[in-house]
Amino acid sequence: MATPFVGYLPSQNHVDTPPLGPPGLAGETLQPPIGILRNLPPENVLRNDIEELCSATLTIDTAFKDIGEKLSQVTKEQMKRERYKTCYDLETRWKQHHKTYKQLLWRSREVAGRAQFAGLTF
Repeated sequence: MATPFVGYLPSQNHVDTPPLGPPGLAGETLQPPIGILRNLPPENVLRNDIEELCSATLTIDTAFKDIGEKLSQVTKEQMKRERYKTCYDLETRWKQHHKTYKQLLWRSREVAGRAQFAGLTF
């Protein structure tokens, strides 16, 4: 399995990471499946891959949030209308990319759940 790049360091003024899912769910949602897999020694490789994927997912979400905050800050600092419009458009597009990322993430979770169910029925 290809190893994702997880070397992104979030900005120092980062306060909290927004939830990856519907309101009320946070990054802790990813922890129970990992705890279960730790009790299954034959699945060590799978467990490690899932831990890496969880870490990469949270890192990507943090990067989206940090960049969005910076774009928002830059937009607010613009004095010229043309630059403000450019920054505002970038900020809006970035928010849409983040929203799309979260939608894709949730769709992949749904597909994985269906695949798990199909595997259990056979």
